[in-house]
Amino acid sequence: MEYRRLLDEATGRLNDRHPDVLDLRFGLALTLAKAGQVTEALSTWDELLGVSVEVRGERHEETRKIREQLAYWSARE
Repeated sequence: MEYRRLLDEATGRLNDRHPDVLDLRFGLALTLAKAGQVTEALSTWDELLGVSVEVRGERHEETRKIREQLAYWSARE
């Protein structure tokens, strides 16, 4: 999966809490959810939410997007 490769590369170059790495983790979770791996996606978003709040803040747009995906996909699990 392309997101996993990109995530591995980015994590090797950047801090695992870097915004670009967080964005890749979000994309990976979305790809997993759309591929039917909703439980794994929800787990990824749940972990990502805590990091996003710490790094970006409670009211950041990306933090809001994570919450939206958690709500959307939780209802479909």
